Amino acid sequence: MVSDYENACPKPIEIHFPALGNEPWHPFYINHYISSSYFKSDIEKNQITFVSPILWFDPFENVFYDESLKIGDKNVDIRCICATYDYVDGEESAWRRGDDDKNNKTIRVSLNFGKACEMLEKLGSSNECDFYISIVDYSQSKDNLIKKNAPHYKSVADYIKVMSFKRKAFAYENELRIFAVSDKFKQQEVHSFALSHDDYISMIEKVTLPPLKPFKRKDADFKKYNKIQDDKNLDLKKELLKLLPKDKINQSRLYMK
Repeated sequence: MVSDYENACPKPIEIHFPALGNEPWHPFYINHYISSSYFKSDIEKNQITFVSPILWFDPFENVFYDESLKIGDKNVDIRCICATYDYVDGEESAWRRGDDDKNNKTIRVSLNFGKACEMLEKLGSSNECDFYISIVDYSQSKDNLIKKNAPHYKSVADYIKVMSFKRKAFAYENELRIFAVSDKFKQQEVHSFALSHDDYISMIEKVTLPPLKPFKRKDADFKKYNKIQDDKNLDLKKELLKLLPKDKINQSRLYMK
């Protein structure tokens, strides 16, 4: 069954900002999983943060990354935000679960795709930076990635395609990557772009609090799961309510009846 999103945005989706062409403006979400402490820091400072691929945990994902790459006469370096582009079976199960530190829980920030595109266009114009959106290519095996020689890139778009390779084992994630491309990152592993508070808030559709690890049926607290989960996330919810409207915050129902 083909989802509405796939009908609207046939794969592969490749969007370059600025100089937009036939971009798909529509109200679908993209979902960014992020540490609550990082998210709170960004929204308090009215900034959005992109990270270097050298910080990615999977060593096969950044095998072609080069911090000093030159394409034509242009020095190219990239920073990235990883998101998912559709709700699929298993998406929430990939969430880091358990008794995380109360200040470092992983939350899901759902962004309006159309408004995110508008934000990237503004940031590109004001920061001498190009932005690309690409859906991850899950066609590669681990052996393929190890054996591939570094390609010859005719354009930045070619480089983005290679940096969108991921192993077949992760195809359930439906990952989408937003790349910031510039020669001004100066080897910094993270780069934050300032944006207006109104733009940031309007871009956020909802923030979802993380699920609590489920209890076994024989556990004495089995029937109290819903309340215990709400209590565990209460402090985090209060902190987020200081930054976001109430209707933008909800609780994951992964293990709730």
